[in-house]
Amino acid sequence: MVKNRIPSVLIDKLSGTLPVPDKHRMRVKSRLLKVMGSCKSKNIPAKHYPSQDRYGNNFKFTLPTDTKEGAFDLKISIYPMNKSHNFFRIEFNPNKLGTKGGRRIIRILTQVLGADLAAKFFTEGRLTRLDLALNIRKPLGDYFIYLKGLQQSEIILGDGGTVESQVLGSPASSKRLTLYNKLVEQCLSDTGDKQWWRLEFVLRNLDCSVAGIDRELLKYFKKISFYSRALLDDEWFDQSFLQQVTERGLNAALYPLDRNTKAKYLRRLAKHEIHPVDLQRLGFKRGLASVSFLDMGQSAEAAA
Repeated sequence: MVKNRIPSVLIDKLSGTLPVPDKHRMRVKSRLLKVMGSCKSKNIPAKHYPSQDRYGNNFKFTLPTDTKEGAFDLKISIYPMNKSHNFFRIEFNPNKLGTKGGRRIIRILTQVLGADLAAKFFTEGRLTRLDLALNIRKPLGDYFIYLKGLQQSEIILGDGGTVESQVLGSPASSKRLTLYNKLVEQCLSDTGDKQWWRLEFVLRNLDCSVAGIDRELLKYFKKISFYSRALLDDEWFDQSFLQQVTERGLNAALYPLDRNTKAKYLRRLAKHEIHPVDLQRLGFKRGLASVSFLDMGQSAEAAA
């Protein structure tokens, strides 16, 4: 008998910042420019953007690795526009590093910051964004999703009026949930026997470092509810409410209701709740492993 595989949550983007003493800042910039020059001499794409919203100097390195894509992007920014923000910012997708990407990031961090300061990013850096992704090989286009606490929701339709994605939360909110058809996003063939949907959380300004990433973050997935589209035929609901659900999703439809009405609607919605995927039992081992290379102290011990 084959056991059902527990779905595994991946880390699809990590962004974090680190303070740098004033006396070292010009040296950090100089070293970044030197790394950029070295990359270009090796035909490795590297760009410098003098100004871009939150930071005055932005660098992008497209580094080679052993994945199907063959490369991944590493973004480093310095000199924040808001002086209260940390001086140094880094962003990359841990899911695209392959077996070589982590070592390349550590090498650049060490070259730019120095070994001691680079090692501090794991324990003292501040996570500003973390994207958690869960791939689901089941058809989810006919369900509405709901997450308590978010005011906004949006439904995006594709050709033929089919639901391609649902977005809960605003772009500026501390957490945002998206359910989307990964096959459509990747421009792959969408057939009845091949499904690929993704649940993706964008978490911003977490009060922790990379070292603080643990299974506790899975709590966000456990709070997601799925509802059958059969609720649209439930005459108990007000028609204007059902129209809002159809056009904008459950969070947007429920938010304007007064407290008592919302409670009544949620109790009624429970009749239409379904569980297409077990979000109470999720794995995170692969996600945690994808950022473990940043623990330079552990890496040094392993190499000794």
